[in-house]
Amino acid sequence: MKRKGPAPTGAREQGKVEPTTAILPENPPEYQAPSPAWQPAAVQRARILSRLRIGPATTLQLRNELHVMHPGGRIMELRRLGFSILSRRLPSGMAEYHLVGREVGR
Repeated sequence: MKRKGPAPTGAREQGKVEPTTAILPENPPEYQAPSPAWQPAAVQRARILSRLRIGPATTLQLRNELHVMHPGGRIMELRRLGFSILSRRLPSGMAEYHLVGREVGR
């Protein structure tokens, strides 16, 4: 298939793009810590586990208190890591999570 239009002549078209410092400034004027929601999954799991050791928590509580936007996914990961967590469906459609006894395999 033939290419329509003029042949590429610039460095970008030839695959030779020089690095630029415009993407990240050398000394940013102000740094803002990332939102808690953007913390790695391991950090979110640890925060959920700490919260469940205090007592049961609903999906909404975990979202609002810990800024974990997908608590069900983190709960599933904690279960796979050996933690015994029960969930109960509430009339509102939300789940309530309970950390049960000792952690399995720990």
